[in-house]
Amino acid sequence: MINNSELLSRFSTGVDNQVFLGQNEGGYFVLKVYTKRTMAEVEHIARTNRAATHMGFPVPKVLRVGTTEGRPWMKLNYIQGSHFHFPTIEQLSEVAKVMARLHSVPPPRHLLRLTSSSSLWRQLLVHVPARPAELLSEVLSRAEENIIGTLPVGFVHGDVSQTNLLFDQVGLRGLLDFDHSGIAPVVIDLARASIFFSFDEHRAFDANRDSVFLDAYQSVRRLSAAERIALPEFRKVLLIRMIVEMFYYVHVAKTVPVSTLRASPMNPTLEGLVGKLENVASRHIEWTL
Repeated sequence: MINNSELLSRFSTGVDNQVFLGQNEGGYFVLKVYTKRTMAEVEHIARTNRAATHMGFPVPKVLRVGTTEGRPWMKLNYIQGSHFHFPTIEQLSEVAKVMARLHSVPPPRHLLRLTSSSSLWRQLLVHVPARPAELLSEVLSRAEENIIGTLPVGFVHGDVSQTNLLFDQVGLRGLLDFDHSGIAPVVIDLARASIFFSFDEHRAFDANRDSVFLDAYQSVRRLSAAERIALPEFRKVLLIRMIVEMFYYVHVAKTVPVSTLRASPMNPTLEGLVGKLENVASRHIEWTL
């Protein structure tokens, strides 16, 4: 059981969880309470966290898993650090290298192969704004039918973004939130991260930041020719997915308040995601092989 008197404040609220800061005689801790996950799913996430910790990645240590009033939770150690809306070049390079290491290690045995969620995306297409509608079917079909089967798979985090990274003066202190991890083409993980790190504050694609990020990644793990081709396409695919999900959860299901997204510049907004998609929709990246 978690004593409510130990909880000091709420860090964040997501689609399927709430995160609290707590303190007891052992010091500070983080409590993640899930609203739409089963106990089995939370135990699975905890196993992944423990495996990543054992591998030497900067991941919060799982202290305990339990359930209160039918809601599963996970208690983790508190990592002191700061989030950065726009990580520095040095921070960006460090994140890329950690991702490359993660993609290179043998995946934990309990992880499941992540399957394509294209059927879910297409079910939600009726909720997508009209502006990117014509691009949806074209990009999804090309990426899934012609690319995905040729790509190397590995251990993916699933949500490397500013909100899941903690830094101090020395460097990266925490890689948080393995809720979406699994085994999948690793370039998808890289493409999703680039959505957060390869654009400037005006949603314009920043070729220099993108190059720094990818060069640092490849200093640890080289991308295959197929991955180089797939990366720009999956950046579009994942922007589409995020637009679909954002529009649905905010404007249709209304489970995520707009005020929550606007509370922090690190939270993506629907307008921001559409702007990024329009910015890269016709962009072709030239690679030096």
